[in-house]
Amino acid sequence: MLALSAALRLAPPEVAEALAERFRARWVHAFADEFGLAYPVADALIGAEPLAAAVTSEGRWTAELLARTAAIADPVAAARLIRSYAWFFPGLTEQVFASVTDPEDSRWHTRPGLAHEVRRIARRDPVIVARGPFAEVALVVAEENCARVPYPTAVELCVAVAERGGADALRRLAGAQLGHVGLPELLYAAAESAAPAEKLAACRPPGPQTDPTVIGALMRLRLNSVNWSSKPPSLDPDLLRREHARTPFGGAALAYLSGSPHCPPELVEEALRSEFDRTVARGHDLPFELVHEPKVNRREHLLARFLDRGITSGRFAVERVLVEARPARAMLIALPVEEPSVRRALAALCAPLGADPAAWVAVYRLLADFSGTARELIAAASAAAWTAPNRWPNPEPAVFPIEYRRDARIAFLNLLRCVPEAVSIALAPHLDQRAAQQLLLYASPSASVRGALLAAHAAPGEPAEHLRVVRDAAEPVAALGELVRRCVVLPWEALAEAAPHPDWPEATLWPLVKHPGCPRDFVLAACARLDRWHDGEWVGRGVLAADDVVRHAPHPARALSRLVRDPRVPGARVAEPCDAARALTERLLGDDIEAWTVALHLFETFTGTLPELLEVARASAHHSPAS
Repeated sequence: MLALSAALRLAPPEVAEALAERFRARWVHAFADEFGLAYPVADALIGAEPLAAAVTSEGRWTAELLARTAAIADPVAAARLIRSYAWFFPGLTEQVFASVTDPEDSRWHTRPGLAHEVRRIARRDPVIVARGPFAEVALVVAEENCARVPYPTAVELCVAVAERGGADALRRLAGAQLGHVGLPELLYAAAESAAPAEKLAACRPPGPQTDPTVIGALMRLRLNSVNWSSKPPSLDPDLLRREHARTPFGGAALAYLSGSPHCPPELVEEALRSEFDRTVARGHDLPFELVHEPKVNRREHLLARFLDRGITSGRFAVERVLVEARPARAMLIALPVEEPSVRRALAALCAPLGADPAAWVAVYRLLADFSGTARELIAAASAAAWTAPNRWPNPEPAVFPIEYRRDARIAFLNLLRCVPEAVSIALAPHLDQRAAQQLLLYASPSASVRGALLAAHAAPGEPAEHLRVVRDAAEPVAALGELVRRCVVLPWEALAEAAPHPDWPEATLWPLVKHPGCPRDFVLAACARLDRWHDGEWVGRGVLAADDVVRHAPHPARALSRLVRDPRVPGARVAEPCDAARALTERLLGDDIEAWTVALHLFETFTGTLPELLEVARASAHHSPAS
């Protein structure tokens, strides 16, 4: 189905509509499998009208089809609708619950039936039980969650219990750990009244009770099941204060909340006490003085996160870091040098050094052990330049594989990345080969700077001569190290030509692909040689681009799930097929419905590349009947 849905999004509209109809049986089978329905039931739901009434142009089920599915009162299909579609189709939950005419029917309560699904959803949205028909589920969810939600929401859960289970259910609920002062007494009083649900409903506090976004966020905080890769919710600060005072949030929840600009300051302080590392790494409004803490400035990753968030959000200026924070080496390594304000500040910091090689070498010599600030470092280097030699201390050669150590070299490199081009050119002969290599690989130097670095540090020789040494070596990766020591940068054009040949050592290919600056031509040549088109280490880590796989990979069906998302996965952002796929299908298939049909029939088993598949489909479409 993924191939068919991708085809619908690639084909012209009139072709897509015809394709959907031609493959109607596939859609019916997919629908039946997804919702646990017999094929005749699924076929009847989709109906005989044009398929566009059941499947959108992106390959999604339509709202009308989902509503018809809700109406058949199938427990498994209902559970699937609630689990995967209700969030994206307003009103669908009510349609599903309306189909439950007998909530006590055991079919609804067996796995994977609807009652079980409501219990599962209630872990993030307990108020769903107030919309659902199941008395026992409402009671159990209220027992488990009243203590986790604010008082108004807890009352709402109790009203749901009273409406479905009456006075006996309220008495049972009152004996649970409800987490709110006075709530058990209120429940006992309501249970003794003539109309328990009405009495409780009259006690609802004013204001919103059931916002699923707010309640869901609070539930995740209470359960410490936060998603660290997502932004924290923008919850009302007073609500957070009240909830924390009632039952304190855990340390992980507080650290997560600290990333929100709405988190109260006192909760941020508590987060620092209980989860220091996580709070420093993601806190939104943290004091600059934390930069002086050894727990921060001696841990490069934590310091980098702190400085990046503080500078890019505008909480403190980079100039303050350069003037007040120490040691200079740690700060210069951790600064976000891609940020324009940081580059401007570092350029201004280094301006007193000019292009004086002795002053710059003094900077590098001092960096390793200098305990002062960055501004003090530059002042000390300027003073030392009068007496210090301009020879690089302890020079090292270029290496393969490259070693990226977060040390004085990286701090020095970050300074050089921000200075005028003329300074880098003047310094080129005075750097050691390792520094030149790092500048070439990590700083994206201009052509003139690159030329100066190579002129100063690369040994003469023809690329073919260097490659012959690697090809004939007993340990080819070690020979690559020698090649880099001679050339500083690798002769990629010659390597790309050599890689496909059987006599070129395979052991060198993956280390070369991982090397910074490896060009696309070499990646493609190495991938073809090793047949790694569908290897997660190559595709999943971004070594190969989608266009590369579309144009060059054999067995295109094996790559499809990595290139496009299944549009039938609810909530998934439907990734557009890449430009290469669109251009290929437009050029080779166009609006030829027969060619599109043949291509889809061949797709799953075709062993060539996608361009070859489309060529075959176009050629054969009108020479043999499509089956």
